[in-house]
Amino acid sequence: MLRFDVNVSMLWRELPFVARLEKAANAGFDTVEFLWPRGEDLNEIVRTIQDLRLRVALHNMDAGDIGKGERGYANDPSRRDEWRDKFQEAIALAQRVGCSRVNCLVGNDVGTLARDEQLAVVEENLQWALPLATDAGIILMIEPLNLFESPKYLLGGTQDTLALMRRLDSDFVQLQYDVYHMQRMEDHVALTIRQHVHEIGHIQIADNPGRHEPGTGAIDWREVFTAIEDSGYNGFVGLEYVPNTNADDSFNWMPKGKRSEWSASEFGER
Repeated sequence: MLRFDVNVSMLWRELPFVARLEKAANAGFDTVEFLWPRGEDLNEIVRTIQDLRLRVALHNMDAGDIGKGERGYANDPSRRDEWRDKFQEAIALAQRVGCSRVNCLVGNDVGTLARDEQLAVVEENLQWALPLATDAGIILMIEPLNLFESPKYLLGGTQDTLALMRRLDSDFVQLQYDVYHMQRMEDHVALTIRQHVHEIGHIQIADNPGRHEPGTGAIDWREVFTAIEDSGYNGFVGLEYVPNTNADDSFNWMPKGKRSEWSASEFGER
């Protein structure tokens, strides 16, 4: 069976953050994920998640101003202390909401250091973070992004990301595999999922082109969902897309009456 969560940083963006959590629950989802909620009242978020009895599959740590193009700063030696403070803040929130995965975007090229030097800073920060994460039972996620939309981001492919993960050599470091990003960069999404399922800790989806819901682009979703299910992947599949019309209508591609859990063989049923 496939298990789905909804990304409330991407859907219902016209609403306040807490209202999006309520929308997710009302739409039939029992699990959510989100980017770091910058500027939000974390206590209110925790209370709302608990009151709604929502699970949190994953959330990001602070990655800077995403809207202005920032994609993390784990690679910036001048922000080492800031990154470590924000990591501890993310771990604390994850523990409060029962989330076992925190996504750590590595950052855009700072322009003053070679790429390998920046990746060494990332590795140093993550090595520092690993004992804290391990003690808390929280897995660090590393995500490659497509370089068409994030041209300065340090990790634009699966193999580069896996190479970094293997240097860290920990069961508490896993790949965050975003089908949209990697279909743009590499294609062969279903094959990659089958080959690397044991290194993938979280999957996110959106169609291409457009980054809208499945069925609006050219990705063969029956093939992708079958690959996820057949691979034995037991994590969540996060709906991290921009709705083509509105969030509520964007779920019409899912089997009638189903949201959080269904089989790949049900895809396309109405």
